[in-house]
Amino acid sequence: VLSKNNVVKEADYIFAVGGGKAIDTSKCLGEKSKKKVFAFPTIASNCAACTNVSIMYNNDGTFKEPYFFLHPAAHT
Repeated sequence: VLSKNNVVKEADYIFAVGGGKAIDTSKCLGEKSKKKVFAFPTIASNCAACTNVSIMYNNDGTFKEPYFFLHPAAHT
């Protein structure tokens, strides 16, 4: 859904601000839109900003699967 947003389509980069879920979502968006991701973690208790993996969840919040990217965020 986010990848179809005009603001995202026109952006040069994706800025990921927040905790693990926000950064993981932004990494997925960056890969789908072929844009570099800049991560700004607001919590230091996870490694979402510096890894090439995102954790995916089902709609009910339960763990679904890991998703592996070719690269982590371009900058953290």
